[in-house]
Amino acid sequence: MKSLKKPTLSTSALLLMTVLMTLGCEHKAVTDVADTILHNGKVYSLSWGEPDREGVPAPDAPYQEGKWSPDGEAVAIKDGNIILVGSQSEVMELKGENTELLDAKGGFIFPGFVDAHSHVHELGELVWGVDLTGAKDEAEAVERIVAYARDRNIPKGEWILGRGWDEGDWADNLPNEKKLTELFPDNPVFMNGATGFGVWGNKMAMEKAGFDRNTPDPPKGKWMRYENGELRGVALDAVVGLWRAAIPPQTVKQRKEVMEAAMLELAGAGIVMTHHAGTDSLTMNSLEALDKEDRMPIRIYAMLDRREPELLDKWEEKGPTVFPSNKLFVQSLKGGLDGTIGVRSARLIEEYSDRPGHFGVDGDYMNTIAVMDRMIQAGFQVNIHAIGDRANRDSLEFYERNFEVNPDLIKLRHRIEHASIIHPDDYAKFADLEVIASVQPPYVAEDPPFAVDRIGMERSRDMYAWRKMRRLDIPLAFGSDLVAYEYNIFYGIYAATTRMSKEGVPEGGFFPEEKLTSEESLRGYTNWAAYSAFLEEKTGTLEKGKWADIVVTDIDILNVGQDNPKDLLNGKVLMTMVGGKTAYKRD
Repeated sequence: MKSLKKPTLSTSALLLMTVLMTLGCEHKAVTDVADTILHNGKVYSLSWGEPDREGVPAPDAPYQEGKWSPDGEAVAIKDGNIILVGSQSEVMELKGENTELLDAKGGFIFPGFVDAHSHVHELGELVWGVDLTGAKDEAEAVERIVAYARDRNIPKGEWILGRGWDEGDWADNLPNEKKLTELFPDNPVFMNGATGFGVWGNKMAMEKAGFDRNTPDPPKGKWMRYENGELRGVALDAVVGLWRAAIPPQTVKQRKEVMEAAMLELAGAGIVMTHHAGTDSLTMNSLEALDKEDRMPIRIYAMLDRREPELLDKWEEKGPTVFPSNKLFVQSLKGGLDGTIGVRSARLIEEYSDRPGHFGVDGDYMNTIAVMDRMIQAGFQVNIHAIGDRANRDSLEFYERNFEVNPDLIKLRHRIEHASIIHPDDYAKFADLEVIASVQPPYVAEDPPFAVDRIGMERSRDMYAWRKMRRLDIPLAFGSDLVAYEYNIFYGIYAATTRMSKEGVPEGGFFPEEKLTSEESLRGYTNWAAYSAFLEEKTGTLEKGKWADIVVTDIDILNVGQDNPKDLLNGKVLMTMVGGKTAYKRD
C-alpha cells in the first residue's frame, strides 16, 4: 500500500500563521491589561437579582442568615469601563506595567450614586452666594447674610443673592423686609426659598423690580403685605419669577463656574450622575460648553425647562440627544402641575385640612399641558412635578391621553417628580401606565410635621407610600431635590429605611409599614435611578462592560442600613470615580 505523505506548509504560510498567532497573543495581552485597578476593598456589585415586592433579597443575592456579604474585593478598569469584578488575586492578574493601583483601604465599593432629581445650579449658587440652608428663623438668616456681606466687602449697589430659607417650615411665621432694609439700605438683597416657591428681599430689591404697594398680586401668585397694604418683602408662587427677572443675569462664563463648582460638590458626596430638573438656556449653553471643554466632573441628565419657548424649539428640532462624551444627556422635559405642600400651593382633590375652601394654586396649566403635549409627541420623556393628589391624577390623565394618540410613547419611561400624595383610586393607573415615581426620601424625614397639618392623618397614609408602590410594581427612582433638601445619600437611605427625622421622630417611623429595606433604598440611588434615564445597561451596577462609575464608602450601607440605620448618618465617601477617573478622593 502506498504510504500517505503528511501535508506540509509553505514557508510563507508558516510565516503568516506565526504572525497571526503573535498578533493574537499581543491582542489578548493588550485587552487583558487594566488601566486602573481599585483593590483592597469590599465590593457590593448589585449585579444579582432584584428584591421582591416585600424587599426580600433575590435567591442569588450575597445574603445569608440575615447578613450581607461582599461579592468581590477589587475592580479592574480599562478605557473607562469595568473589565472585571472579582477577588484580589483574580483582578491583580490584569495588572500591567503601567496599571494605576488605587487602594480602597478596606472601604466598601458600591456602584456610584445617581441623584434622580436635583437643581444643580442652585447648589453652585450656594457656593457663590449666601447659604441659608438650615437657618431656623429670620434672625439666624439675617446673621448669615450680614456675615457674608462683611466677609466679601460687598460694594454699594451690588445685589446680595442667596437661597435656602425654608418656606415650608417658616410658612406660619414668614419674614419681612424691615431688617434687611435697615442693614442694607444701599444694596438689593434677594433670597430664594429652599423649594423655589418663595422669595424674600429688602425694599431696594423690590424697587429695582418696580414693585410697590400698588403692585397687584398676579394670577396664581401672592405678595405678603402689612396691614396698611405695603409689601412685606416676601412673595410666593407666580410672583417669584417676576421678581427674579429683575436680577442681572449671569454670563455663560459665570454659570459655567457655578455648574462646575456644584458638580465637584456632588462628586464629593459620591454622586456620579444627577438629573437636573428644569435646565434653562443659560444652564444648557454652559453645560454644552463644559462638555466640549472636558470639564464635566460627573454626568448630567438635563430635563429641559418648559418655560423657555426658544429652548424647546431648538431641542424639538434636534430631538433627544446623548452627547458623545456620555457626560451630558438631553432626552426629557421638566413639566409641572402644582407647587408645594408647605406653602399650600400643591393641588388637592379635597380642601386643605388647615385652610377650609382652599385646594391649592392653579398655575398656567393649560399652557403647561400644551407644552408637554408637544414635547411628548416629539419623543421626549416628560417628567411632571406633582405633589398633591389632584396634580398626580392630572399627570396620569395627561399620559393616558397621549398614549391613546401614540401607544409607543409608553416606552419613554415617563416620570412623575415627587409623586407625594396619591389618591387610593389612582395607584392602579400609575402601574398600568408604567410611570416611574421619581421620589425624594428626605421628604419623609422632614415634611410630616407640617404636611399632616395641611392634609390630615387619613390622606397622609398615601403620602410617600413607597412600599405600596413597590407592591404594585411601580418603578421608583430616588433623588434629593437639592438644595431644598440635603443631597447626602447616606441620609436619603436612612430616611427611606426608617421614615424618621434625624432626631428619630416619629418614633418607629411615619407610617412604618411603608419602610423600604437598605437594598431597595440603595438601588433607588443606583440602578433604579439609572433605569429612569435609560442607562441601566451602562451604570447602576458594577459589571463587566459597564461604565466604571464607582463610590467607596467607610461603612457597609447594606448591613448598617438594615441593623443600625442611625449610623448611616455618620457615613463618609472616601472616593468617587466617574468613567474610571477619580472625581473625588478624601484626604
